[in-house]
Amino acid sequence: MPKKETRRNKKTNGGGCGLAKLQGGKRKTRKQSKGASSWVQGVMRVFKELKSKNPATRFRDALKEASKRKKAGKL
Repeated sequence: MPKKETRRNKKTNGGGCGLAKLQGGKRKTRKQSKGASSWVQGVMRVFKELKSKNPATRFRDALKEASKRKKAGKL
């Protein structure tokens, strides 16, 4: 008596992974980065400034400081 087809013993038409063979076509290419935004550049400037004053400064602190400066119109 033949076994019932389950996920484990199911016959596939592809390789061992159970995926069907892919037909030809174009490969997708990655989107190229446009560089850092002005916000990220400003945060990095603030981070370097704070880091020079205090080496224990974290990036989180720079984000908070940059946010304050942006609201004040200084960034």
